[in-house]
Amino acid sequence: MDFTTAASLGCRFATAYRALIGRARLSEGEWVTVLGAGGVGLSSVVIARALGARVIAVDRNAEALAAARELGAEHVLVADGTDVPAAVRELTGGGSHVSVDAVGSEQTCSDAVFGLRRRGRHVQVGLLPPVEDHPRVPMDRVFGWELDLLGSHGMVATDYPGMMESVERGVLRPQLLIERVIGLDEAAALLPGFDQATVAGMTVIDPSGGLPAQHRDWATESGRVRQHRPGQLSPPCRPGSCARPHAQPHGKRTRPTSPDTDHPRPAPTPARSTNSYAHDTATADNHSPTPSKNQPPGTRTA
Repeated sequence: MDFTTAASLGCRFATAYRALIGRARLSEGEWVTVLGAGGVGLSSVVIARALGARVIAVDRNAEALAAARELGAEHVLVADGTDVPAAVRELTGGGSHVSVDAVGSEQTCSDAVFGLRRRGRHVQVGLLPPVEDHPRVPMDRVFGWELDLLGSHGMVATDYPGMMESVERGVLRPQLLIERVIGLDEAAALLPGFDQATVAGMTVIDPSGGLPAQHRDWATESGRVRQHRPGQLSPPCRPGSCARPHAQPHGKRTRPTSPDTDHPRPAPTPARSTNSYAHDTATADNHSPTPSKNQPPGTRTA
């Protein structure tokens, strides 16, 4: 694994891995609705498709939804005030088996829960802002439809080997999430405006100013990984030019390795996020909105 792909893992890909495989136990053929197409959300799309699940992505950013569709989402829904749960139930014939709130708001949590079918599983990844010291969750629906509510805080280091093995075998391809690779000079110019950026996917900062073509991941075949130079795309890594595989073998789908049982969670670290959950960077974790004014200090959203 090269450094660019390693940088894409961070807390975003590992968090999504834990949420879908370790908590929701997502299975092949199940419907999953992902609310928020930022770092965790797009990672969830990639992992869910590797599991053979059918994905609906929901976001307010058209660029983020385009990236979600490119990564394998079967349907995308714009969060523009329309009835998202009703649309999900119509698309899935009764509701998703699994929902993931990768934003962390009262609205996205509610939409995720109401978009589930009976006995569905909801994974809350984004930290909900408190209302009168407690977040509001539609517990009447949870009770009436016998839904499972699952919290997912992140993934501890002891669970990484299973994920890394799946990446090594080419079952999981986090490099597909990389939108562009920039140098330090470009980073200094772009970082002040990241809170209003419309670029979807991850931006990786490479201090050397770019990566040699022979070390680029096979994701460049689709043109997703590119240098941030006007009019210039990164040269693709052709099959045979590096030691990594360039396609998942045909035949029976290989399921990503599942982590072991639950482990104690480390304390959360202070957030370094902007108010745009549709953009992510490998050096500043921008996959979540700015924390609420009522959110306790030292907490973070996912």
